[in-house]
Amino acid sequence: MTLQVLEHEKLRIGERLPAQHWQALAAFAQGNAERYFRILHNGIQFSNYVGALQVGDLTIEILPKIDDISEANAQVVLVEMLRECRLLQPESPAMAALREHRGSLLDLYIVQFLDEVQQLLREGLTRSYLAETQNRRTFKGKLLIHKQIEQNLVRPERFFTQTLEYSYEHPFNRLLYTALLALGKLTLPAKAAFFLQQLRQQFPPVEPWCLPLPDFDSLRFNRQTLRYKNTLQVALSILQQTRPELRAGRLQVLAILFDMNFLFEAFIFRQLQQAASKNIAVKRQVPKPFWNRRAIQPDIVLAIDNQNIIIDTKWKKLTKVSPAMDDLRQLFVYNQYFDARHSVLVYPRVPGLQDLEPVPFQPVGENAAAYFCQVRLASLVKDGRLNRQLGAELLEKIL
Repeated sequence: MTLQVLEHEKLRIGERLPAQHWQALAAFAQGNAERYFRILHNGIQFSNYVGALQVGDLTIEILPKIDDISEANAQVVLVEMLRECRLLQPESPAMAALREHRGSLLDLYIVQFLDEVQQLLREGLTRSYLAETQNRRTFKGKLLIHKQIEQNLVRPERFFTQTLEYSYEHPFNRLLYTALLALGKLTLPAKAAFFLQQLRQQFPPVEPWCLPLPDFDSLRFNRQTLRYKNTLQVALSILQQTRPELRAGRLQVLAILFDMNFLFEAFIFRQLQQAASKNIAVKRQVPKPFWNRRAIQPDIVLAIDNQNIIIDTKWKKLTKVSPAMDDLRQLFVYNQYFDARHSVLVYPRVPGLQDLEPVPFQPVGENAAAYFCQVRLASLVKDGRLNRQLGAELLEKIL
């Protein structure tokens, strides 16, 4: 069963949320410091994270709250945003087949992972030389003298040797295979389950990974293994959330969730990049030293003919065009540190509200430079679909 809710919405026990599923979600939330949703005494309340949760046989889709579109269209917009921000790959035949059967966002994400594993199998999994020690009846490899004396002093017909075997037992292959095993314990659509079964049969024999799991940042990639990077990130996410000790008898929870603040910023950045002309450089998250080894970095910096414009995105639904004082202070500091006379606060569009043209900050001295801040409301959706003209629209307003 699939439920669709909007960000910040509440789900109550007995209404649409069974008590057993609430217990599993509460345990998951506690393990993640209530980052993705808050535990209520008889339900849960979602935050600004969107995506999907699977708990037992129940899938919960958390969709962005966008005015003037239905929940069905909100799912389409979210999927398009994830693709635009390169968090979902272009649609493959397997994903297209799943969408025909109204697959959930979580199903799409899992099928993308399976697509990537299949691509690695087609290219050929990486292999490495592994040292294998064994007490053999025939001499092979390098004789380990100390082990030979210890084990075979009275058995001269045996040889304790070490060999180098060219094997698929590479840590990255083992992690991928273990993630495939973990997915086999989840409730998947029939097509995805069949796809998973095929991949497990095609995968060469390797030992499953044993706990503890490695940290993704600790993994080291070379030219041969760099192609594993995105797939391994998803594999570790799956394994971290489906470890047996986390379940403690409760229903298993798998979460694929994204911060809407990040998605909104990333989408605006990519749109501006696509719309920018040759004399406009669009940069994201440029840091500058601020205080005691701490840095500040605005979301986006536009460099136009050696003049900077600061853009800061805020996934907040305004009730009136009056930015929070903290946001204004932040923009004023950015203006000073990045030598930018103009800054822009970008919020999602709200029906009935209008943009705020540039307004100057009060100068701090007689000869102080004049800094300006304006507010622009971005139309994320046009005609029920993701607005792919948003970058051009914003640049026209800002410039």
